[in-house]
Amino acid sequence: MLGHLDVVKAFVAASPGIQRTRGPHSISLMRHAMAGGPRAQSVVEYLKSIDGADDRPAEQSLTDGEIAKLTGVYTFGVTPADRVEIGVNKKQLQFARPGRFARGLFHLGALEFCPVGAENVRIRFAESQGAMILTVHDPDVVLLARKTG
Repeated sequence: MLGHLDVVKAFVAASPGIQRTRGPHSISLMRHAMAGGPRAQSVVEYLKSIDGADDRPAEQSLTDGEIAKLTGVYTFGVTPADRVEIGVNKKQLQFARPGRFARGLFHLGALEFCPVGAENVRIRFAESQGAMILTVHDPDVVLLARKTG
């Protein structure tokens, strides 16, 4: 964003593949440079020459039926705070805990998602005994919740 082309070149040379690492909110290195406007144009041009500087997860679409099946409140304990709310905004599912901001979910296919800004985390949905089950993997299961209502 700051237009420091020499610094970016040195960092990429010192850490091959670093251009694929996403920053906060899953923003690619290229998108960060583009946000810098004219002063970062030389960085943008350089990054265009490097494979992977603007990679994004290959997001799969969801049907209206899948959205309806997945949205709702999932509980994992006995207190009111022990829940996850799965909502939707512009056909993108969102993951929220009570009192916290919702985080968008990229659908990777087969009802598996990764949260915006946490691409190594996986959120999976499955149907079991007539109920929807949500599991969060980071990389092992760290949360299991059942849809209520």
